[in-house]
Amino acid sequence: MWEFSVANRAEGVLLDRAVSNFTDQLQSTTKGWFGFDSMFNYPSEERLLLQKKPTLILNDQSSLTEPTSQANEVIQDSYYVELENTKGAIFELNTDQIIHHISEFLLT
Repeated sequence: MWEFSVANRAEGVLLDRAVSNFTDQLQSTTKGWFGFDSMFNYPSEERLLLQKKPTLILNDQSSLTEPTSQANEVIQDSYYVELENTKGAIFELNTDQIIHHISEFLLT
């Protein structure tokens, strides 16, 4: 956790913020892996087909770029946006893009 959150944090993430993220992860102690486990074991292929509401899909440059693009193909009424210049810590470093696209989506 230390390596991911602090030692190898994305360029631009301040040390104080990285340490804060690390302590948040520590607070989840033995159940900290539940989120990751559910994400990778959720039956996405079945459930995405059931999505009928307009859906905004924001995609960054990461190990999930291609799977996210593929998910977009099966969701009806999706609005797909590839975020620009993102390589990690998108919620820390790219809030301007995220807010822009969410606002645009909600106003259409």
